[in-house]
Amino acid sequence: GNRLVMSGMMADGNNNSKSNSGEVMLIKFNDNDFTGGSLYGKVGFGYGSTGGSSLDIDLDDDDRFGQGTALDSDGNRMAIVAARVDGAGNNSSDSGAVFLFTFDDDSAFQNPTHVGTIGHTYNSSSYDLSIGTLGSGDSFTALSLTDDGSRLAVGAMKDDGANGGHSNAGAVYLITFDQTTNSDGNPSTDFNNPTHVGTIGIDYAPTSTLTKSLDLGDNGLDILSNNDQFGNSLGLTADGKILAVSSTKDDGYNTTNDANNLSLIHI
Repeated sequence: GNRLVMSGMMADGNNNSKSNSGEVMLIKFNDNDFTGGSLYGKVGFGYGSTGGSSLDIDLDDDDRFGQGTALDSDGNRMAIVAARVDGAGNNSSDSGAVFLFTFDDDSAFQNPTHVGTIGHTYNSSSYDLSIGTLGSGDSFTALSLTDDGSRLAVGAMKDDGANGGHSNAGAVYLITFDQTTNSDGNPSTDFNNPTHVGTIGIDYAPTSTLTKSLDLGDNGLDILSNNDQFGNSLGLTADGKILAVSSTKDDGYNTTNDANNLSLIHI
């Protein structure tokens, strides 16, 4: 409880040089009672360099880096959503991305390092993960990380279903990381080998590789429909056994009446 990641997703980068690119602020406290809070560093466009307390990230105007933030329990791994990133090479407009960061130790936000990215066609390193079903406008918007950093859930509230026929129904992508052991016997603090193991949404039935998928459409549990925006916000329990997901414009069970917009939580 002595560290906090604070979002400024509409911030304009260092010296206001990149409009609405977004940033996150790394806050430290003297103890677990939030005493003596101070700004330790920033992560965003034009901030610092490798080896310091801040970090420069290559962002574009309106990327909205910081839409969602998550730390593991010891504070040495951080995941950040940028809702309007356009994919690797800017080839998928507003698909969104998750940026993965590590820190040198768990006592402070020392030496933030960008180790990988999850999104459309990110595949330049073993810490990247390309998700082929994530398309233009799907918009990664929220995320949650388990305490040990081994599992990540990411909401895409404008996902159109596996077949693209259910506008803005929304979906949640399930990601795992390898939990390896370092030479000193301690668990690895890296986001090793991100793997897409399943998707929850419309027409996302389990496959041989996406075994954790779940169909919430009319061919499955018949829960979601067009414009429900499932995945707008979400949360995992510390052990990852329970996931709660909001549907901002859900119309209620077994109905497609878009006028209802009840806003529901699915568990």
